[in-house]
Amino acid sequence: TYPAKNIKKTDEIIKEIQKKKLSSSSLKDYIDCPLKFYFKHILSIREEEKMIEEFDSADAGKLIHKTLKHFIPHLFNTDKALNEDELFGILSKEFDKAFSKVGTQNHADVLMLKTAKSRFRQFIKNELKRKEEGYRTIEGNLELSGETKFKINDKITVTLTGRIDRIDEKDGKYFLIDYKTGKIPSAKAIKDFTNAP
Repeated sequence: TYPAKNIKKTDEIIKEIQKKKLSSSSLKDYIDCPLKFYFKHILSIREEEKMIEEFDSADAGKLIHKTLKHFIPHLFNTDKALNEDELFGILSKEFDKAFSKVGTQNHADVLMLKTAKSRFRQFIKNELKRKEEGYRTIEGNLELSGETKFKINDKITVTLTGRIDRIDEKDGKYFLIDYKTGKIPSAKAIKDFTNAP
């Protein structure tokens, strides 16, 4: 281990921060370790690439997000109402198509992705229930990105960026949907993140 080191927030560093577009993951890096944030997001120092490509949970998450983007229009197709088995077939086909482009033959990777695929049935059940309750995904509102300016104080303003997977609507109210393929943060973790200095 190495001794903790504080990076003094000089005017030059603050100017660099203001040039950056900060995502939720970069803010989490800052809360977890300000030094990591400085190296990764200010100096743009990246971790050494592994010699052997590994398909990690982040890659699996991206693959599933891509699959769901192509699947959701089938779910809310008003021309033909599809049942659970038909929707599962479509979702599985979209997943297999995306997975075939990955090219991984690692047994652990294949097992991880098959495990993810096994959850599709429950996902479809939940979505069909939401559909019966009147929820609808707004056409064209899939994987939307945006940014906004956030004023920290009179001297510092930063740009915050974010992306949402889809927007649903029901009874004139809008719901932002963000898929989670990994561990869902606890209420305490969300509160700690919100209250962090």
